[in-house]
Amino acid sequence: MAVLVAAGSVAFALTMSLFMLSLFLRRRRNERSAAREQSDKLLLSRELLDAIAGTEPCIMPAFDEAKPSVRLGAVSHLLQLLRGGDRARLLAVVERKGLFADALSRLHSRQAARRIDAMRLLEQFASPACIQGLTSALAGDHSGAVRLEAAGALARMGQLPPLADLVRMLELDRRPLTRLHQALFRSIAARDTDAIVALADDPQWRPLRAPLVDALGWIENYAKLETLAQYGVDTDAEVRAAALRAARKIGHPGAAKWVTALLDDPDERVRIQAAQTCGALRLGDARPALERLNDDPSWWVRMRARGALDLLGAGPAVRPA
Repeated sequence: MAVLVAAGSVAFALTMSLFMLSLFLRRRRNERSAAREQSDKLLLSRELLDAIAGTEPCIMPAFDEAKPSVRLGAVSHLLQLLRGGDRARLLAVVERKGLFADALSRLHSRQAARRIDAMRLLEQFASPACIQGLTSALAGDHSGAVRLEAAGALARMGQLPPLADLVRMLELDRRPLTRLHQALFRSIAARDTDAIVALADDPQWRPLRAPLVDALGWIENYAKLETLAQYGVDTDAEVRAAALRAARKIGHPGAAKWVTALLDDPDERVRIQAAQTCGALRLGDARPALERLNDDPSWWVRMRARGALDLLGAGPAVRPA
């Protein structure tokens, strides 16, 4: 029995020793690999900097032989350091070297997940070829979810196509709107303000009117308050509520007259938004109407009215000129 116990102890000790040795060797291997990769990235960075300086733009042996992950890592690191023309020249060099060729080819994969992964990689670099690839995917991919992913990537890069093209590519005439669609409208509101108003006024796109009006709050343009006032009397309660949200986001008390009038709106959703907007804009003239809402049949309206009155009491009220 004692022999068996001793043999078991020896076997356990040998097993643990081998396990610890394997961990040590693996760590050493990983450290050497990381050091080698860091050295490769440094060499690649030097070649790339020479290339954008015009020294030897085509002779880059280290870059050509490096693994794709190392090349991408080196370029990503340099892009964080470079600006303006140097950044553009770097992207032009690596495009000629086919750095994004694999990701661009994966945009045509049969698997939607692979196409989306490729989009996320291309988004990190935002070169002309990357933007063109994402725009083509937005226009032609057969999956609505993948097209929406492409639109999100382009929005984060500030490269969305014009509003009318975006609506057509996403087939918003027959697909339900999501929060991402709303975010896309907001991202181009400052750039395509007139197009947003034109589309919102087009009877053909009436189902999009509320989210389009909501996006007008992201233009930071006080001149559009008059436009919002027109939507404040729209026959659709969702549009009136969207106009209030936009006015609240713009944050100018010049909307006081029509915002205060909507405190008496027949729709509960509109009264809620109107109360919140009056409080956010510190509209002192709205106090009597807000106090009347303390008797509103809707608990939500009463709560928002009390919140607005608290805000008006916390600081000086703004009276429109």
